[in-house]
Amino acid sequence: MRFHFGEFCFDPDGRELSERGAQIHLTPKAIELLRILLRERPKTLPKEQIYRSLWPDTYVEEANLAVHVSELRAALRDDSREPRFIKTAHRYGYGFIGEVREESSRGTSIVRLRSGRREFELLDGENIVGRDDDARIAPRSAICTT
Repeated sequence: MRFHFGEFCFDPDGRELSERGAQIHLTPKAIELLRILLRERPKTLPKEQIYRSLWPDTYVEEANLAVHVSELRAALRDDSREPRFIKTAHRYGYGFIGEVREESSRGTSIVRLRSGRREFELLDGENIVGRDDDARIAPRSAICTT
């Protein structure tokens, strides 16, 4: 299962975040945080639940979570004042608010369309190419490579 949001793609199995096909380096905890937030969306998760998931049976300073949220926001170019992806519920927790398209790895094809340095995956059946948001293959979309 891959998650596409904005110009980003996240492959939780490969533990990779990419933007238009270019891999973005994240620490393991930031990747796990993104996985948790995407899995539980659109819920806003309490900090305590996130702590238990990221650091089971370990006490960590409260600032550690904020550091990983900041790392994730920087990678996604997400502004905490006007978030596109990560919502902060002050004194409570965090949630993923971006629109997400899930892509099952079972439904994918090995056929790809290449345009310059960008590559687009073609699925079985009809593939619509265009600039509209409802086009399956739009110039701003990209695939994850595994």
